[in-house]
Amino acid sequence: MKKHPRSFWVELVAELELGATAADVARRHRVRETTLRWWRSELRNGRSSASPRMLPVVASAAMGSTRHLEIAVGGVIVRVEVGSDIEYVAALARALSAAC
Repeated sequence: MKKHPRSFWVELVAELELGATAADVARRHRVRETTLRWWRSELRNGRSSASPRMLPVVASAAMGSTRHLEIAVGGVIVRVEVGSDIEYVAALARALSAAC
């Protein structure tokens, strides 16, 4: 199945907001209705942004030559390796903040 960019889904969701049914939009653009509904939910809730939201980082002298970074989200502390994939770390932070 072809992977469409976020902008494609934004346009389809805009059609839904104008009153089109999910079934009609999905059929016309040859996508799964469930995927379209998922994107509508994600976009309405402000998730699935084009780039991860950057948060402030507090560095201390104690960090020294550490190979890990600790991220505190809603009372949970997660340790990730320096150099980890930023998309993965952002998705992890989003999932944790949604669960808290």
